[in-house]
Amino acid sequence: MALVAEAIPRALAAPARQRCMNPNCQRMVERLAAGRLPFFCGRPCREAFDYERAGLLADVAVLEAALSAGGGTYAQRRAVTVELSTRRWCLHRYMVAAGHGHTERGDVTGAE
Repeated sequence: MALVAEAIPRALAAPARQRCMNPNCQRMVERLAAGRLPFFCGRPCREAFDYERAGLLADVAVLEAALSAGGGTYAQRRAVTVELSTRRWCLHRYMVAAGHGHTERGDVTGAE
């Protein structure tokens, strides 16, 4: 513990500002001196993030179910597979901590 604590001053400094976690927002969020650190510039961005992420997760579930059901032509299966890959790619911008379905607690820290 002491070794790590002593190394903190020599570590790369954490930025005082970061971009809002909403992938569609370009605004910056200031790091607070105390209290819970904000991930979004405001409530509308947090709600948009949750809404868009939920939509992507619903799309992924439908596409996965379609592939699991089988059937269809090669072209149809390929179209569904490509769309599933695209939706999963989009979800990388909507990361939340494992076990948390939304961001109201401010726990946006890693991939699910």
